[in-house]
Amino acid sequence: MTHGCTSTTRSPRSVISRWLAFLVLPMIIAVAFAAPAHAVTYCYTAALAAQPAGAGCVATVTPATGSGTFVLDTAAHTFSYDVTFSGLLGSEIAAHIHSALPTACGGIIIPAVGSLPAGSPKIGVYSPTTGGAETAIIAGNSYINIHSTVFGGGEIRGQLVAVACPMPTPTVTPTPVGACAFQHPAAAGKFAALFVQAFVSCGNPGGNSPNSNAGGGAAPACKPP
Repeated sequence: MTHGCTSTTRSPRSVISRWLAFLVLPMIIAVAFAAPAHAVTYCYTAALAAQPAGAGCVATVTPATGSGTFVLDTAAHTFSYDVTFSGLLGSEIAAHIHSALPTACGGIIIPAVGSLPAGSPKIGVYSPTTGGAETAIIAGNSYINIHSTVFGGGEIRGQLVAVACPMPTPTVTPTPVGACAFQHPAAAGKFAALFVQAFVSCGNPGGNSPNSNAGGGAAPACKPP
């Protein structure tokens, strides 16, 4: 009685062709369906505090502080925001995203963060973002500015700083292993090792095929490399 791999006799050429097809085809499929390498989502944080002196800026003295998280999607052309703040000396009159380096003040590139009535927190999505706004944000040349009745040019501001976006938890898909299926920890780059293991695991005393049992005894069980 034969156990383990089915005993068959094949020519060396047919055996090699079969194993190459078995190993290479999944690799070709994986490459064909691979996701694009370029990123379209960018994440940022900002710490808001008094406006410092700088080019085009009016320095402020205020106890107000705040923080924010932002996500720019250049495929959907959306800008998501979640901003909290407190301690303004005046009443809030506007909140914008401006374009400028940390040492300067610049023009508005996203005209509204939240909507009146003003207040904290501000959570929402602005769209559509323009190419110019997206370029400035990605380059690190943007900041959020909270304007108040005391400081019309902006009471507090915070530069948008790029951070790593949260990554989704990968789903592990088990690969079923049949009586004569072989697995290798790095099969994509070491299919030759898997091919050799096929002969070793299933027994090849007759030298005919990885599934032969020419020695007459029970073939050893198939084992992963």
